[in-house]
Amino acid sequence: MTQPPRNFGSGKIEDNVFNSIIAKPYEICTETFIQIYPFDNLDETVNCDKYLKTKFARLMISIRKQDQGAGKDVYKYVPCQNFSSESSTLDWNLPCELIDKQLYSMYNLASEEIAFIEKRLSPIK
Repeated sequence: MTQPPRNFGSGKIEDNVFNSIIAKPYEICTETFIQIYPFDNLDETVNCDKYLKTKFARLMISIRKQDQGAGKDVYKYVPCQNFSSESSTLDWNLPCELIDKQLYSMYNLASEEIAFIEKRLSPIK
């Protein structure tokens, strides 16, 4: 299960960077983190974690994130994906930068929208 922190950043788009934890079954989780989903395998968990670190997903988070708080409601506009390695829509073997390009295409983003995202958000390493 991937777990982003409940509080991070300042609420500014460009400050939307976090370090998540990939927890194993039966590991303790405090309210410091939001639990995303108990995936069936590690690949799906890693792919979800990678997705949350894309510029696309971080922009969708920032639409609802106005301050340090990052409760589950800030993820409202983040589209769900198929995190399976056999996904027909996204190649999860690629780095985040190329997954972003796939997402831009999937959601028919205009060149101006892509330029806005690319200018405002830096990649997470």
